[in-house]
Amino acid sequence: MAGIDKTYTSSWKEYKELVDWARGRTIDFKYGKKTVKMPISNAIYEWNEEDFTREKPVLNTATWEDKYLIENCPCQFVIDRLKQVYHRGYLDTIQYNVIPEDFKTNRKISIVRDKDTRFPLKNKGLNSFNWWWVQADWGEKLTYSTELDAWVIPDTFPSNTNTMHAKTVKSVIRRLRKMYLPSGVTFTLQGRYVGERYLIKVK
Repeated sequence: MAGIDKTYTSSWKEYKELVDWARGRTIDFKYGKKTVKMPISNAIYEWNEEDFTREKPVLNTATWEDKYLIENCPCQFVIDRLKQVYHRGYLDTIQYNVIPEDFKTNRKISIVRDKDTRFPLKNKGLNSFNWWWVQADWGEKLTYSTELDAWVIPDTFPSNTNTMHAKTVKSVIRRLRKMYLPSGVTFTLQGRYVGERYLIKVK
């Protein structure tokens, strides 16, 4: 999810300080048995010294990155930007890299018809070359992380889309059972054709 968006500077010295500090540094996310290392440098734009004839965007960060930066980054221009954009104390309320206690694995998964369903459910859909699209029907409370192959609460883990793709219904169920999910969440399962639509209920 987007955090403060971009951080700017017109100083090569400040930019170089940020690049040198970030080099080789990662934010490590643990999700169940899986650990993903997210390099800080992924959020930094690449510039050369001669580019700094005017102010440049040097950093584009998500909220979880902003939380890490305000706790660890020694670059004052970055800290000043964070304090300028966020309300006082807001980042203290962000708990990234934390799975809520009521999110559990091995939930019971059921797939049912909805008012738009027109076809019987098939494992590979009506077109065997088709991908299934899975989308959370829980407002903005869940987003999908391709890095973790998991549905997560925004700002707690890296996430970049509202859609999970799968080749078969069986793989959808298998993957969802491995994820930490709240009871009661509903997903939409959509195939290629109009009417090839179903609801996935998590209990």
